[in-house]
Amino acid sequence: MVFDKKVWQRDYMRMRYRTDPIHREKQKIRVRTAKLKGRPRTCSKCGSNERVEGHHPDFKEPNLRVFLCRACHRAEHPGLI
Repeated sequence: MVFDKKVWQRDYMRMRYRTDPIHREKQKIRVRTAKLKGRPRTCSKCGSNERVEGHHPDFKEPNLRVFLCRACHRAEHPGLI
């Protein structure tokens, strides 16, 4: 079996997030403070200002959010929303 550092890091962070309450709380605080900074009023894809929602393209990076209108967000998740 070949050691893959990226796979190991991913698995370690997933395990740590599930088992370490301090790490989980820090992540919640980071997301909460990002929300307090304010969110854009326009869609970053089409520029619409109706029902702008936060979208996480990668759940491994909870601080990385893109703000999309409802229509663009549905296009990102076909069949799910």
